[in-house]
Amino acid sequence: MYKIAERLEALTGAKKAKKKTRNWTDYVLPSLGAAGAGVGAAGLGAAYGIAGDAQADFIRKKLDSASNPMPQLPGDTALTHYTDVMSAAAGLAPFGLPAGEVMTQLRSVPEIIAKAKIDPDYQVRTPMDAAQARAHYDAFKKGPAAAYLHMTHPGVRDMPAGIKPKFVDAWNKFVVEEVPGQHKFIEPHEITTSLVPHDRQVQFLRNFHKNLPDAERIALEKYESPPERGGSGLTQQTKNYAAPAEVVLNARNVLKNIGITATGATAGGALGYYLHQALAGDKQKKGLTATKLLSALGGAGLGGLAAYYGGTGAGRQAALTKLLSAVPG
Repeated sequence: MYKIAERLEALTGAKKAKKKTRNWTDYVLPSLGAAGAGVGAAGLGAAYGIAGDAQADFIRKKLDSASNPMPQLPGDTALTHYTDVMSAAAGLAPFGLPAGEVMTQLRSVPEIIAKAKIDPDYQVRTPMDAAQARAHYDAFKKGPAAAYLHMTHPGVRDMPAGIKPKFVDAWNKFVVEEVPGQHKFIEPHEITTSLVPHDRQVQFLRNFHKNLPDAERIALEKYESPPERGGSGLTQQTKNYAAPAEVVLNARNVLKNIGITATGATAGGALGYYLHQALAGDKQKKGLTATKLLSALGGAGLGGLAAYYGGTGAGRQAALTKLLSAVPG
């Protein structure tokens, strides 16, 4: 029987497979790799759940202008600047939750109002207050033109006498020229930035102010850029609302940086590990050895550094700063 088995083995080339034995330490590095990949995916997923890159950069640019003196450009007023900056921030919807809903809930907490040094009149106390707050933020979410019309509504700020009809005429001409095939009047609150881009709406507001007769233009600019009163003016309101938006964007940047760095470290660690496997060949020892560990950790370190300094804004800025500081003179 044994001879028959040996003959069959010789003819087929079959050999008894040796059972591979694995040490528990064989699972250490793969587990660390899976954890790193999980951290990277979670960081990036959370960051992009808050906002995409284009939207985050756009809002950041608008928020950076919140502290600039007014007016900035011909046709700008404190009110148009307010609607420009805040309508951009109102477009945020972290994890699908609109920024307006978040702000409405925050304004219902007296402690937050007091700590932020916001006028107590802005506190949401009743269901009607909440409905008005949501309508306010919804107007800003649609874009600068809807926000401006909301802020110049008779129940909010109104416009100087005789200006409103001219605004309506200017807006109607603008929409007909801006939206192909549009021949009927559309209210600003019926327009969103997907139909008329944000900056085109801002440009319309500037042009409307600039093209008014001098007396009306001066009166409107004065009306829309009143002196700051006890921290409740438009400039201060812009800063108040910009602060929480800045916090959200900063958190997004941190999460994105963590995600990119962790992903780079995971890829580098895996490359280092498999490079060691390829070089060691059949001579490698079983289990977790010092060389395996050092190869994986070295790869993870290099991968993480490369990802951070090459793939994140903060890393590139830090690398550039170090490079410039190293240049003599």
